[in-house]
Order: sequence, then C-alpha cells, then structure tokens
Amino acid sequence: MINDSILQEKYNDNYNYMINKYRKIRLLIIRITNKNHNQLLRLIFTRTPLLSIFGHLYYHIRFHTRYYNFINRHAHKRYQATVPNPSQYTQNAVSALKTDGIYIDDIETLCHDQNMLTHLTNDANTLLSPHLQDPADSNQLRPAKIRGIGRNINDAYLPEFFVKFFLSDEVLGIVNSCYGMFSRLNYIDTWHNVTAADDDPLYYTEIWHRDHEDIKNIKVFVYLSNVDETAGPFSYIKRTHQQGKIGHINPVNPPLGVQFNEQQIAEFTPPEQSNLLVCTGKPGTVIFSDTTGMHKGGRAVSTPRTVLVAIYTSEAGVDQHTYRLPESIDSNSLSPAAKYALHME
Repeated sequence: MINDSILQEKYNDNYNYMINKYRKIRLLIIRITNKNHNQLLRLIFTRTPLLSIFGHLYYHIRFHTRYYNFINRHAHKRYQATVPNPSQYTQNAVSALKTDGIYIDDIETLCHDQNMLTHLTNDANTLLSPHLQDPADSNQLRPAKIRGIGRNINDAYLPEFFVKFFLSDEVLGIVNSCYGMFSRLNYIDTWHNVTAADDDPLYYTEIWHRDHEDIKNIKVFVYLSNVDETAGPFSYIKRTHQQGKIGHINPVNPPLGVQFNEQQIAEFTPPEQSNLLVCTGKPGTVIFSDTTGMHKGGRAVSTPRTVLVAIYTSEAGVDQHTYRLPESIDSNSLSPAAKYALHME
C-alpha cells in the first residue's frame, strides 16, 4: 500500500511537471507566432549568440547615446514651437509622473465632455462584441486578453471617441509635457481580460515587469468596468521608473522587457507597502503611468476587466503602429500634437 501511494505520488508529480512544461512551450509558441517580421528579426539579433553583440550595440546607440536626441530632434522643435504654457492641472499631473511614475484621476475631471465615458464604452463594445461572441475552444489556452483592434495591425480605423479622448489637448498635454517633446501614439486598443482559473499559466503582463518600447513609456488606461482586487487591477511600484529614485536597479533596457519575481519585488515593497499602488477603481478611472517602472496587471480571478489603453513613445520607440482617422473626423480639425501622434506630420 505504501509503495502504491509513493508510486502514485511520483506519477502525479511527473504528470504535473509535463503539463507545466507543455503549457510553457505553448505560451512560447503563442508569443512567437503573434510577432511580426520586424519583431522576429529583432528577437534573432538580441537573443542569438554572436548576432546579439551587434543587436545590443545598435540598440545601445539608439537609446543610450546622443543619437536618441538626434532621432527626436523634430519632435523637440515642434513641441517648443507650438505648445503653450501648461495649465496648473497639467503641471501637477506631470510632477506626479516624474516623481512617482504614476498619476490617477477621473475622466470627468480630465475631460470637458461629461458624456465621454459613455461614448468610449460604446466604441469599445463595438470593437469587442464580435470577439466576445466567438465560441470558446476547450483545446485552447485561456487568452491573456481579448483585444478590440489587435496588435501588429497597421492602418486600422480608430473609433471616433478614441481619437477625441486619447488625442485631446488634455491627454496629449500631460503626455508631451512629460516627454518635453511631441510623442507618437505607439499603440491603442481596448482590452477585455478573461477570468483565470487557479491552474491557468501566468502571461507576461500578469508578471511584474518593465515595458520594452522606449526609455520612457507613457501608458494611459481608462477603466470601463469596476475593477477591484480580484479583477486584475493595474499595480505599480512608485519611483521605479527610468527617472525615479530606484529606477536604476535592473533598469529598462529597450527593446527587451525586464521581468521580476516576487522575491525581487519584496525588496521594493516594505511591509507597509507605501510605494506599492494597486489601482482599483470605478468606471472612468484614468491612470497615467510611466511603464518603464515595475508594474503588472490583468489577471482577473473573479470578474473580467474591460479597459482602454494607449501607449505613447518617442520617435525612437519600437513596435509603433499606424492608425487611420474615422470618416467622422477631419484631419484639419486635429492639433499639431495630434497629427504628429498619428504620423501625419
């Protein structure tokens, strides 16, 4: 009897080991197949022995020398020539971003249109509804998130109110003041985070990490659903961004992301957790964050999370997407900053 129980225990351990191994391989395959040609080429030149010497040298020059300023020279000039003095509200938001790496507010305070949340929710539902209606395949792994527009899709049409909010003077005023130059709209989408079971694997965004696109990444979230501790709230460790007091520890290294385990994170979060922010909030909560800082989010365990996200980078940033305006918006009505963000100038 004892031998049988030992054998059964060993069998279970081996079975669980093989299942975990299988899932890791599946996740790796999914991540690779979701990459475009440029991303795959970059992967080869940053991960392959010998070739990685040239890849790391190129990106070091691109992001960590004066060449970075050369790439962004026009963005600096355009910003200095066209941007008025920032409002006190913008100054307060930028000060928080530069000091802590994060600023949180409500859309009704930020935006003049008091119906903006309703408009954004309707646009997001229009994008998500075809994907949410797809029948689930029991043979597939749980997706990290369902995307309304999608990654690596260029020249997609943006919904009207995505443009009106994320390219507004209020939002771009904060983002561009934080950069000190015009920024590019690197990526924009609506995400629906699917609830996870206990044995579902962790995806990259659900693990503590730094983003990879640039040496400064301003990411803006708008919650469209109520997000509590069980709905995958965005979590952030203050002052770990590139400009922060503790941003120098295992710093951002574009175009490669940086991951952290829980033991490493414990070193940055003392028992009182004064620098750890778990960003719960009601619909309409707006989060500005420099995601070169340590953050994670999206693992919903009881209720799904629906959120809008926009990433802004400099001209040097990698993985930039291009988007089209909807027919309802005339490009002549856009500000110079908005045109620059959409690669129109």
